[in-house]
Amino acid sequence: MDKFKGSLSASEASQSLHTGLTASAPEGTVHCRILPLADGGDGSVQAALQVGFTPLTVPVAGPAGTPAMTTVALNATTAVVEVATSSGLQMLPPGQLSPLDSNTLGFGQPVHAVLGQGARQVILSLGGSATTDGGAGRHAQRAGGTVSRLGRKSLYPTGATLKDNEWLGLLHDPVTSDPAVALPATPSTAKSPL
Repeated sequence: MDKFKGSLSASEASQSLHTGLTASAPEGTVHCRILPLADGGDGSVQAALQVGFTPLTVPVAGPAGTPAMTTVALNATTAVVEVATSSGLQMLPPGQLSPLDSNTLGFGQPVHAVLGQGARQVILSLGGSATTDGGAGRHAQRAGGTVSRLGRKSLYPTGATLKDNEWLGLLHDPVTSDPAVALPATPSTAKSPL
């Protein structure tokens, strides 16, 4: 069972359903297995931890750059990383949404961390993002937090500055394993750096 956002986690909802179903039935007539689920957004790490993944705590720059900690789920070769807990709405002060000024730099940090721990597959859970930078911050994390700007000057990636990016270029994307990823942000004027 998935969470009831704002009231019960997936684990709590599953336990409550189990309790209700088994409490009113004659003993041994109802068999339930508690299995917390997630829909690919926030709660995905918790669901993975429930089935035996190991938690790894990673420092991140939240969506507004405020230092925070996030937890990812890791097993021998697979990791689950949530944007909600690294660059998500829940990390902003109540009523202080700032989609054009926030970025996914903090989402790139745990991805980088799990790759350093030996993960070969990274499941990116994208629900609950506070950002509109198209993932530029996640990619820029590998380049020290900046992307290329028209005229080759560094640019801090946000939703507002995305229009000024010349290239969101990488020589190697560790998530896709693509040896030459280069995404033109302004195709009419951009020239490939590769």
